[in-house]
Amino acid sequence: MQFYISHQIARLMSERGLSQSALSRKTGVPFATINRILNEAVREPRHDSVVRLAHFFAVTPESIYGPCSMRTSKYPKTSLKTLYDNIMSLSDDDRKALLAKFEVNLK
Repeated sequence: MQFYISHQIARLMSERGLSQSALSRKTGVPFATINRILNEAVREPRHDSVVRLAHFFAVTPESIYGPCSMRTSKYPKTSLKTLYDNIMSLSDDDRKALLAKFEVNLK
């Protein structure tokens, strides 16, 4: 699968005749970050970098990320049944500790 973000940034840069260094100067996004995005060394750039790029190009961050189905994830997809089975395989104490962490994060 082609990397959507790099293609979007490259297209927007090309439309405006911008170099990587010019884009870096105008957005405050480090040159190295822009270079890694364009060379697909970074598949999921920091959100704040994408927001700055989107703001400069007057587009939404979502349009740079692309369709949700094309986003990459560093976490494998797990079915709910597998997740449930994994939780149920924990000891009672470990399961209570896990659920306590969820409760803290929901507050």
